[in-house]
Amino acid sequence: MNAMLVFVLGAQGILAGFVNGWYYESADNNLVNWIQDHVFIDVWNSERVGSLLYVIFAEITFWGLLSGILHKLGIYWKL
Repeated sequence: MNAMLVFVLGAQGILAGFVNGWYYESADNNLVNWIQDHVFIDVWNSERVGSLLYVIFAEITFWGLLSGILHKLGIYWKL
């Protein structure tokens, strides 16, 4: 049931776009870019590997956990 919510907010980048809208001094100083740069890209010294690991471990894990929590609480987004 929450698969549509995950698709609309996660796969289409709506939530990431919303988070990227809040930044400090310049558009490159936002939370998503900071996590990508400091946690994934700098550790692996590769932008390609860091971006792939960010998607696997940050985005997919986040949306999986959110869907599980919403399911456990009985909250569904029904069309």
